[in-house]
Amino acid sequence: MKDYQKIKELCQLSSKISASVIDEFLMNYVAEKEKLVQPLLAKLGKHKSVTNEIGKDYVSRIMAEFIGHKIFKEGGFIGKYLNQGAIKSLPEEQLKYLKLQHEHPWRFCYSVILNLPAPDFYEMQDVFSGEKFLLYSPGTTQTFETQKPILWFNLIGFNGECWQTYGLITGFNGFTVDDIFFFATELNPDITNEQELMDELERNPIPFILLLSGANHPLLRNKEDLISHWASIDEISELNTGQFSEQFDIAWNKDVYRLELKNWSDGPHFATAYYDEKKRTLFRYALTETGFDALSKALSKLNLSPEADTHVAISMVITTEKILNKKIKINPYEVLFEKTVSKKDQESTALVNNFMQLALPYFNEKREPDLDALAKEAGIDIENARSLWAFLHKQMKAKI
Repeated sequence: MKDYQKIKELCQLSSKISASVIDEFLMNYVAEKEKLVQPLLAKLGKHKSVTNEIGKDYVSRIMAEFIGHKIFKEGGFIGKYLNQGAIKSLPEEQLKYLKLQHEHPWRFCYSVILNLPAPDFYEMQDVFSGEKFLLYSPGTTQTFETQKPILWFNLIGFNGECWQTYGLITGFNGFTVDDIFFFATELNPDITNEQELMDELERNPIPFILLLSGANHPLLRNKEDLISHWASIDEISELNTGQFSEQFDIAWNKDVYRLELKNWSDGPHFATAYYDEKKRTLFRYALTETGFDALSKALSKLNLSPEADTHVAISMVITTEKILNKKIKINPYEVLFEKTVSKKDQESTALVNNFMQLALPYFNEKREPDLDALAKEAGIDIENARSLWAFLHKQMKAKI
C-alpha cells in the first residue's frame, strides 16, 4: 500500500525546489539565452481576441507554462544547459531535481479522474494515450470547490513517486475528448488519430492552452438529451427519395434534397439528412444523439454506419472559431433551406445575439450583470434586456 503522507512530503519538497530553481532562476535564464519571449508574444498576438478576454494575468501564466514546457519537454533545452557552469554550480538538491526532470520529460496531458485514493491525490487516465498515472494536485481539489470539471488539461512532471502539475490547472466543465479532437483537426486538418493529436500538442501547445477561454461553458441538456452537433457524411451513388416519403418531409433546392425526419426535425433534435446530387453524398445531422440515432435507423435501408463522424459541443465550435479566427459551419446545407428574413428582423436578431454574448460570461461566472450597461452596449432597451436575462437564466439552468 502506498504511503501517501510520505509521497505528499516529497511532492511539497519538489514544489519548493521547483519554485526556487525554475521559477526564480532557470525560466528567465533560458528564456533570455534562447530569445523565447518575442516569438512567444508573436504567437499570442495571433489570438488577441482571446488574450484580451482572459486578461494579462492569464497571459503571463500561459507564457510561464509555455517556457517551462520548452525547457523540460522531450528534447527540451534542459539537456543543453545541464552541463553549463551556471547550472552545475547550483546546490546539489536543485541540480539533482533538474536531472530528474531531464530523465522524465514534462508533457501536456488531457485526462480524466478515475479515483481519489487520498486527499489531493488523483488517479488519472490520459484520454488519448490511455496511460494511467498518480497525480498530486491541491489545485485540482480547490477547483472542485466551485466547479465540476469532466476533463482536465495540465502540464505535468514526475518527482520520482508521482506526477505534479506545473502552471495552469484547466478543468473543462463542458468539453469532452471528442471536442478536443475536433479542435485539433480544425487547427491541423492532417490529424487523423490520437498520436498525431499528441504530437501536434507537443509541437504547438499555445492554441490548446487557449481553450481555457471556454473552460467554464457547461454541458447543455434538454431533459435527458445532450445538446451538441452530431454529423456524418457518406458516399451514396444515387438516392431514390421516394422510398423514404412516409418517414420524411422532403424538399429540394439547387441539386440538394433535404429529408426532415418526421417528429424529429424540430427542437431539440433537428434530425435531418441532405443528399447532394452533384457530390453523391448523404449528410446526416442532428443536435442530439437520440435524434441522430433515430435518423440513422430511418435510413437503415442504406446500410450506413450508426456512428457519427463528428460530435462536438456547440460551445466548442464557438471557442474554436474565436481561437482560430475562422468561421465553422457544421451543417453546410441548412443555408439552402433557410426562410427569407427581413432586414429589420435580421438587425433585431443581431442585437439580441449581441446581448446574449455579452450576458453569457456573467451567467457562467454566476455574477449578476449591470443590465442597464449591457443593454446600452448591445443596443437594446432595458425591458428587453431584463426579459432576455430572465430567459437565459431559466433556459440554461434547465439544461445544466
